[in-house]
Amino acid sequence: MTRIAANRGRCPTAATRGSVVRLLGMSLCSALILTACKPPSSESTKETGTPAYVDVINYNHDHNFGYSVVDRTVSDGQTISGGAVWPLASGGSVNCCIQLPDAWRPGLKLLLTWDDYIKHDLQGHFERELEIPAYQSPGNLYVVFGPDRQPELIVSRVEPGHPDWPGKIRQTPWEYCVAQHGRKPCKAALPKRFDSVSAKGFCTWAQEQKSPEALTNCSASMYLCVNEYEDEAFCKKTLWGAYAK
Repeated sequence: MTRIAANRGRCPTAATRGSVVRLLGMSLCSALILTACKPPSSESTKETGTPAYVDVINYNHDHNFGYSVVDRTVSDGQTISGGAVWPLASGGSVNCCIQLPDAWRPGLKLLLTWDDYIKHDLQGHFERELEIPAYQSPGNLYVVFGPDRQPELIVSRVEPGHPDWPGKIRQTPWEYCVAQHGRKPCKAALPKRFDSVSAKGFCTWAQEQKSPEALTNCSASMYLCVNEYEDEAFCKKTLWGAYAK
């Protein structure tokens, strides 16, 4: 007991001081190694993103499409968009949603499946994996069918026709079609409100009725037909032809 008490009262020698320093140094290195090897927390690795709508653009006046989009940026491969794409569709048929990372990274991929039609006649069925192109900041995701009927993806906060639209073709589908083909075929490709089938012979019938109201309706029908088809000869032949009695 006396020896122990005596040892406690002694001052540390150079040898014992060196041992203590070495022990502290080893403990510090071990702590640094353990800290470096510790995996980052889920909070620090979690990728932030922005919900984006999926829209569709069609630069073709003589082809329409049926399509679906599968999001391959997530493990379960969710279908995020799909439907019909009419000729010269210029956006607005949005579907919700895909989560785009706030900072673009390589490997963001979608699976696009589409059917190519001329009116109701199927021309082919296709499937392709597409990578979302680089972007500075998230916007809406556009599936664009170019004039070669090949699809591309564009991320943008604006639509075709805007000065900041990043697509290969800066014009709207209508502007591009008129520049390439003229107004008549482009106008004919748009969905019609005027039913030329049911209106066949309407003005001939109206004249036989000798009714001011019927003749007024004939004039209005002629105006609608010419406005939509931009073909006065066609409208006259339709409205003033024979009608089914």
